[in-house]
Amino acid sequence: MTTLCRDHPMVNSQLWLFAFASSALERDDMRGFKIPSFVEICPDLFISPTISRLAQEQAMMPAANRKKIPVSLPPMNPLNPESALAYFREDIGLNSHHYHWHLVYTRDSPKGKRDRKGELFYYMHSQMLRRYNVERLGNDLSLTQPISLDDENIVEGYFPKLYSTNAGRVWGTRQTNSVLQNIDRSDEKVLIQDLRTWRDRILEAIDLKYILGPNREMLPLTIDLLGDVIESSTLAPNEKFYGSLHNLGHVLLAFIHDPLELHREEMGVMGDTPTAMRDPVFYRWHTFIDDIFDKFKVSLGPYKWEELIWKGIQVSSISVKSSLPDSQPNTLHTNWMESDIDLGRGLDIRRGPDNGGPVWASFVNLNHVSFIYNISITNSGQIPFPATIRIFMAPRHSERNRRLNLSNQRKLFFELDKFPHTLKPGKNEITRQSKDSSVTIPFEQSFQQLEKIVKFTDDNIPLAEAVCSCGWPSHLLLPRAKPEGVAYDIYVIVSNGAEDQIKRKGKTELPGQNCKESLSFCGILDDLYPDKRAMGYPWDRILPDGNGNEPLSLSEFVKQIPNSNVVEVKIIHRNETLHRDGGAPVGMELVPDPEKSRPSSPIPSRSRDGTPPRQPVYPPVPNWGSRPTSPEKPDFGSYREDGVNTGGRYRFNFPGRWRLGREVSPDDKDDEGWTHVE
Repeated sequence: MTTLCRDHPMVNSQLWLFAFASSALERDDMRGFKIPSFVEICPDLFISPTISRLAQEQAMMPAANRKKIPVSLPPMNPLNPESALAYFREDIGLNSHHYHWHLVYTRDSPKGKRDRKGELFYYMHSQMLRRYNVERLGNDLSLTQPISLDDENIVEGYFPKLYSTNAGRVWGTRQTNSVLQNIDRSDEKVLIQDLRTWRDRILEAIDLKYILGPNREMLPLTIDLLGDVIESSTLAPNEKFYGSLHNLGHVLLAFIHDPLELHREEMGVMGDTPTAMRDPVFYRWHTFIDDIFDKFKVSLGPYKWEELIWKGIQVSSISVKSSLPDSQPNTLHTNWMESDIDLGRGLDIRRGPDNGGPVWASFVNLNHVSFIYNISITNSGQIPFPATIRIFMAPRHSERNRRLNLSNQRKLFFELDKFPHTLKPGKNEITRQSKDSSVTIPFEQSFQQLEKIVKFTDDNIPLAEAVCSCGWPSHLLLPRAKPEGVAYDIYVIVSNGAEDQIKRKGKTELPGQNCKESLSFCGILDDLYPDKRAMGYPWDRILPDGNGNEPLSLSEFVKQIPNSNVVEVKIIHRNETLHRDGGAPVGMELVPDPEKSRPSSPIPSRSRDGTPPRQPVYPPVPNWGSRPTSPEKPDFGSYREDGVNTGGRYRFNFPGRWRLGREVSPDDKDDEGWTHVE
């Protein structure tokens, strides 16, 4: 594959890869073919041009002389609060998952090939959004606000700093406060009014509880059908009337920087699945989409008590135990993890006959210490019962440290695990490893080479292993939290397994030991989704209380559902970086980190006379004092409120009281220039 795309300049490598991988999923004679990680094949979609250039240089060296390339975490910019989440949005496992999910569940998946595809489109993206919002709260940021098609201003700017060397594409950028405009380009045409019309028609369909078919017949609206309509897959029955809301919304945002093609700029990262999740506006757009889905879910009303309560079953207690020595009960830990990835097989890296072998780069990503669930369940019956155990997590407090009510917390519960278990009569003590989650796939499947697996695997590979790489990355199972700890609720509900089980087609096998599948997010290839209940149950709909209203707190809700329980846990972030085993040889020399040495402002690497330019030295931002509360002129040396580091000089602003309207240095004691603001 690498040779083909390298030696034929007219081949679009990404298009070829998509076609090849799709064939591997669809053709019976290619089932079980192990596709290497997309990160290893197209690294330029995940790394900066600086790292790509270093990889090219290392690839041309003899293998014995190569060094490992360090890839730093995206830096935090105090002037841009959204940059605090770059470590999450730009995680290579996260973006690989999004690409691979859409590779399996393509827009034109034939009917019957992907069970509950529309509902899974809703659920997977909703879970990603919840997981992102939980990460935001842990960083003291507010929840994501939806894009409004009636307010055409997009506050967030984004500069991806990506370049595709093989395709010759410079990804488009978006300035702060960009304005949505109609797209009128030679290859794309989108009208904002069309999106508004499609939105209104879909909302009307939710109110009416049916959609119009191609012959204006009334089709009962389900979550699966709604997902097909909103995504605008080929399974949607009336695309001409309901349009392509989700997909063309991505296009509208991808070309916001050059809507009329006046500058012949390429599309932004919102236009492609492996890059879209890097952009903060992705989550704003999907909040808009998720709000439509939630409106439908709310229209269904609360669950009935008989749909929630399983008589005779009681969840007595829940606890979690970290594998970290001397860890306290119900205390979990996150940290940074450095992992090595081979960039040498990348399609954009030119190789010679004498310089094969890996080109190692080390990436830093969020990770957590593995842990164990301990769940005590009592079966009051006389016979064993099959059960489904569902585990969720949600934050307890808002970004302002206020306790969340259940109405708001419901939209933040994200799935940690779901698994079957047979409950024998009496007390059942159940333990479950976090690494066995039905949501995640391990790091090795996301990034590492697959040769080690293939080498020891029989020729007859189980059919479902063709989608090995589909799943949420295991290292993002838990949110980062803070060094002092953040409180979360872990909620467990046990449902009747006899009612949950589906009769599978019998055509496929469950994944084998060499392929851990994310059943919750990816289902089973060419088979029925392995759970009859609504995806996200019970948090997908509003919840009842004794008066038919939504209960005010989680504790009130749990008291009424004996087959469920909740426990408060604390997640502590240990601000340390560990190294994952495997990868580059131990002790391999590092290339000087280009990202850490790069100044925050664009400065040329060389001056006109060829000498290195003088690098600026920025003083640290001082600790700010308290805001002046009296109309008296403040002591300049005592207050540093709202200061902004501007390269050695500071501007100070005291809203509502005093303002210093000039630039001063940190040690400036001049008392002139203050003005009183009424």
